[in-house]
Amino acid sequence: MLVAAPTTRTHLGIWHILPPRTSRTRSLWPIPAGIRISFCLLVAVAYSTIVLGITLVRSLIARTVTKAARRDRHHEAWGTAPHQSAQSGCESILVLTAPVGAGHRSTAQAIRRDLLRDGAHRVTIAEPLLNDPAFAQIPRLYRLATVYLPALWVAIYYGRRLPLIRFVYSRTVRRRLRRQLSRLDLRSYDTIVITYSMYCHCLADLGAFGAQTVVLITDLFGGPPDWFLPGAHKYIAPTHVMERTALERGIPSERILVRRLPTLCSRRPLGNRWGVEQASELRVLVIGGSAGVGPLEAAMRGLARANRHTSVSVVCGHNKRLRARIVRSNGQVKTLGFVDTMADRWQDFDLVVTKPGSVTLMELFDAEIPFILMPGIPGIEAGNSYALKRDTLPEIGGVDRAQRVIESFIHEDLSLSTLGQRWMASLVSLRDALPANRLTLAELARSAPPVLIRK
Repeated sequence: MLVAAPTTRTHLGIWHILPPRTSRTRSLWPIPAGIRISFCLLVAVAYSTIVLGITLVRSLIARTVTKAARRDRHHEAWGTAPHQSAQSGCESILVLTAPVGAGHRSTAQAIRRDLLRDGAHRVTIAEPLLNDPAFAQIPRLYRLATVYLPALWVAIYYGRRLPLIRFVYSRTVRRRLRRQLSRLDLRSYDTIVITYSMYCHCLADLGAFGAQTVVLITDLFGGPPDWFLPGAHKYIAPTHVMERTALERGIPSERILVRRLPTLCSRRPLGNRWGVEQASELRVLVIGGSAGVGPLEAAMRGLARANRHTSVSVVCGHNKRLRARIVRSNGQVKTLGFVDTMADRWQDFDLVVTKPGSVTLMELFDAEIPFILMPGIPGIEAGNSYALKRDTLPEIGGVDRAQRVIESFIHEDLSLSTLGQRWMASLVSLRDALPANRLTLAELARSAPPVLIRK
């Protein structure tokens, strides 16, 4: 019986195939040691290559499956499947807006009210801009820049027109916003209405969704060119000036509707009368939008210096510093912060001194309240300022100017002077030039198959 003798050789993996260096094994293993080592290295490399190849193949398969699942979830989120209306004959509408200034949100609320009155099944207002951590700071930064850093705001507003900045800006906005839009239940809506221009960068994605996309322009005589980005089914222009701008930007005429900008203010019967002659005092409101922008304090002092029976109120919006400064300097002036229901309070005043914000102007036209302008926000309200001053409407920017305008337009008995009558005639002419018809639910109905835009 043969018994194997114990060995003290340590196991060295693949190297155990090499026999011990003895004279007997050299005769049984005639291959040189260099070739044996090379062969072992080749086997090790081949083995590692096979294992690595199998791992890569499995990884590629896993990534392919993940992409397919992600693509399916994307189609489900964006509704690329054939859309079925929740209820036949009823429109389900999503309104996209943002609280960058109070006008966009106010317009969204007004269009929601009008469409529900027309019989819409459901109208939902969404602000997905606020769901992005970076974009959620835009309302606060907008107020900061327009009130305290107007030069920075001008650089930001007009800098976006440079090709390189416009390209980077558009790509960034679209990439971040489409992520928030995909979280909405977009399949349940027939129509998507946009009341804030930044969402127009996602028109291609909303067009791929298949719903009727409608851009409701909230600027009367100017505004950012983002309103006229291609991809929407319809563009609702509030004035003929914006209609011409849309045509110049290449929007087909059959996709443009000229309709009155909706507001939360109830429209009064048309009147051309200055109704303060029988009043004991002139109730004047000085307002600078939701951010409290403009020479509000100078206008207030000019009104107080004029030899007229006036009662002045100032709406400072979110500008707490301005409100505190006015309270310290003149405790008799009534000051207010941000007023969310301003559309219901215009009737409490006989005259409004305001910057040319589009929604504010439209509410004043609807409420039949005369107004005098202050300098507006550069860029975004420059078109409104130019159009209104072209119609000989006065603009006050300082204490002396405010005093002269009031004294030259209004007599001591609160009746209108000759210049005041021309001013009222200009307001009436501007009001009558605005569209009379509002946007209806029937005009939002889909008139063509959805446009699928793939990029």
